[in-house]
Amino acid sequence: MTDPQAIEPDQQPLVLAQTSIREPRTLSDQLSSESRRLLTIPRLELLPLISTAGPAKRFELFRRYGNFTMAYSTLQPELKYFESHGGYLAYDNYWGTTFVLADPVAPVENHAALIEAFLRQFPRTCFCQISKPVAAILARFGPLRF
Repeated sequence: MTDPQAIEPDQQPLVLAQTSIREPRTLSDQLSSESRRLLTIPRLELLPLISTAGPAKRFELFRRYGNFTMAYSTLQPELKYFESHGGYLAYDNYWGTTFVLADPVAPVENHAALIEAFLRQFPRTCFCQISKPVAAILARFGPLRF
């Protein structure tokens, strides 16, 4: 067995069941890639909800983030709602295509993440009556292949 005095202090042996091993310096050194994969916690924004908040919550989001022309039209009762990233998208399905009405009603810094989460669930989508900044976000995705 190695002499403990000859090893640097941060590399002192850890003795487990009569076996001497060197203590890893970081947590990632301790975990195998499979362990890291199993311990990864999914981010909440990747788990979107569809139409669970109800009209009162959507109206609260509308009052806070609906500062664009088409925002009020997103409150139509016959629309469906995709809620994620602290906001929502109003949409409906026709002829095998999903149509989104207007910009996201959400914090501006969350628009890209909300749109990406939506497109992962509804890849065949047409965005209607959107602003130039939202069009720029969509252009960054290029041809969609989700």
